[in-house]
Amino acid sequence: MKRCLLGILVLMSILLGGCAQPQILEENGIMSVYGVDITQRDQLSTTSVYYKFGSKGQGSSRLVTGKGKTLAEGQKRMNYKLGFELQSGSIELELFGKKAAKKGLISYMEAAVRDPVASSRRLLAISDTTAEGLITKIDKRPNINVNRVLSKNIEVNNDMNVLPKVTLHSFDHHYYESGRDPVMPIMSYQDKKVKLTALGLFRGDQLAGKIPIDQAFYIKVAHETIHGLHQEVQLPLQPLKQHLQKEPKGDRDHLYTVFNIEKGTSKTKLVDKQNLHFQTQLKFGVNLLELTESINLQKRDAISALETEIEKTMKQQYTQLVTKLQELNVDPIGYGRIYKAQKRSGALTESEWRDKFPDITVDVDVDVTLLDQGITP
Repeated sequence: MKRCLLGILVLMSILLGGCAQPQILEENGIMSVYGVDITQRDQLSTTSVYYKFGSKGQGSSRLVTGKGKTLAEGQKRMNYKLGFELQSGSIELELFGKKAAKKGLISYMEAAVRDPVASSRRLLAISDTTAEGLITKIDKRPNINVNRVLSKNIEVNNDMNVLPKVTLHSFDHHYYESGRDPVMPIMSYQDKKVKLTALGLFRGDQLAGKIPIDQAFYIKVAHETIHGLHQEVQLPLQPLKQHLQKEPKGDRDHLYTVFNIEKGTSKTKLVDKQNLHFQTQLKFGVNLLELTESINLQKRDAISALETEIEKTMKQQYTQLVTKLQELNVDPIGYGRIYKAQKRSGALTESEWRDKFPDITVDVDVDVTLLDQGITP
């Protein structure tokens, strides 16, 4: 009994001795958005949107900047300006300037990953100019919550399947995983609004290029089933003319269709390892939402013709995407992972796949099934 009691006391002393020092909420600032830039002198510039409790401005966000050779130094400079400590555990979004993203982000990522209070759900994004510039423009607008405008914008587009979800830990994982490169959304300030304009493509930890935001779902569907994505596609009019219910408007040679992807899947296999020949099959079940020309969709042959043209267009888009990825030598789709799975040794270095990826060939098959015709002209 005495030994048991002694053991409990020893355990309690260890646990209590290992507890972190308590933080007084009123003496700290809670960061929600954290920006990282590189200055002309290659210093780091940090920008933080934070909340301060126990003050007249309670509940409203504020902004502070700092500079240093390291992130820790930049944050220390921000603390000096404020006279209290900023806490990083509640950061929802880490925003990088374009220059920082091009130079390489892994040192900043590792610093954040090592932070024991960093949230695994912290979102990542790139400003098309500087992080400070984008954050400041939003902050200057009256009655605007910077965190909500930036973080919620990304979250909504993740939920709508527009974007692959990019968090601190997922970027770090993809960076160290051979055969697949990370991606990150690019944000800009246009017409007094924040917009997602592109998806940044990384070669390792360096921003190497970008693709239009409406093509980002091709990368997302490579890794997970997508549901509920609205997509607009331009189709040639000539193959569908015989199915029109009335003459097309003006001298147009194309029409537009908007559909909801009820379910989208992707399957890729390596069919010839020696010649690096892959096959990718994309399947989409879609509900038609809108057509800019009146097609008689009561007839099966008209539906088949529309499905065929959508398939051709999406196949062309995907093929062009793969070509661009090969030109940039970035592989966010993960063809390298599939190749690695069939290697005899099972190991694949980054340099080895960089040498091989530009030479792969991909046969693409797109299968589109019109599930619901919706309301059409």
